[in-house]
Amino acid sequence: MKLESHVIKTLLAVMVASFPCMALGQHAPPKNWRSPEGYQQAKWGMTMAEVKKVIPDTRRSDATTLALESPVAGFGGAMTFLSFQDDRLWRVFITIDCKPTSCASMLNTLTHGLERKYGKAQRQSEDGLTHLWSMAETEILLQAKLRKEQPWIGIWYESLRLRTSVESSGL
Repeated sequence: MKLESHVIKTLLAVMVASFPCMALGQHAPPKNWRSPEGYQQAKWGMTMAEVKKVIPDTRRSDATTLALESPVAGFGGAMTFLSFQDDRLWRVFITIDCKPTSCASMLNTLTHGLERKYGKAQRQSEDGLTHLWSMAETEILLQAKLRKEQPWIGIWYESLRLRTSVESSGL
């Protein structure tokens, strides 16, 4: 599954617009700050070069994004986008393609996997299609769009400390 640059930019724009941002009133941490949290072996605040060392299969998507095509939780059709602001990792977005007949089951599997790792979601939509976890320095949003055409599941991981500086930059 190859995504054209304009599709990636569109996904990122949708992702930015749809993520429920919370202003924390914190200043950006120092450049040498690395969070103990992040995504897989990549930690918030790492540079693009540092992330490429710990997740070597990534490729540069654009000036501020690394991309990785790899199964997630055993599901194929997944693309992972690692976003950087001022060369610091601050967000990871995973999109998983699914069929209308399997999307709900996949969402259930992903929800249970995240609950095993992070505990019960702090917030969940009434329809059960959106789940939100908050940790000390990370917020995770799991959301499904169960449209007949092009259903998908998205998982966003964001650094709470770096999100403030990204929001103030107008990204």
